[in-house]
Amino acid sequence: FALQIKPQQMLDILVMDTARGPQVNHYLVGSDGFLRSGESRHEQEFLNRKLKADITGHLRRDRTAGSTLGIQRYYGLDGKRVMGIVTPITLDNIQWALFSEVNEDEALASAQKLAEFTLGLVLIVVVIVLVASSLVSRRIVDPIQSLSKSALDIAEGRKNEPVEVASENEIGKLADAFNYMVN
Repeated sequence: FALQIKPQQMLDILVMDTARGPQVNHYLVGSDGFLRSGESRHEQEFLNRKLKADITGHLRRDRTAGSTLGIQRYYGLDGKRVMGIVTPITLDNIQWALFSEVNEDEALASAQKLAEFTLGLVLIVVVIVLVASSLVSRRIVDPIQSLSKSALDIAEGRKNEPVEVASENEIGKLADAFNYMVN
């Protein structure tokens, strides 16, 4: 039995439109580890280029036709880190694997941008919370410090004037009670 597929026809089937997102590369690899098709349009690489061990290791993991091995990370044909899916293919007892891969940096670019945006947002929220908590604590602490200073001044006989606190909450009520006691 012989199977003949012209490399150009195979490439036309495997090449995707890259205008919609990251460039996805597809290529077929035989069980011997040699390239059967690929992103390169140089026909002399087909059947002559043996893939690196970390790529061909995926061929030995699962031989069930039609199943995928999930997303794997490895070094692709160009030597860069890629994320890919390997699908074993059996054609009349001939074992091949279809590799579909995308550059890892391209695949994770959106997640990286989201992480940077989230970090910036968290930093802005932290600054807002720190400023707000500082303002709220000042509204509480300043009147208490003023009341405390006036109490010490009265105790030492330096002052006999009422304390002015402009709040109407519990601290304001305490200041009113203190002023009533002083007068």
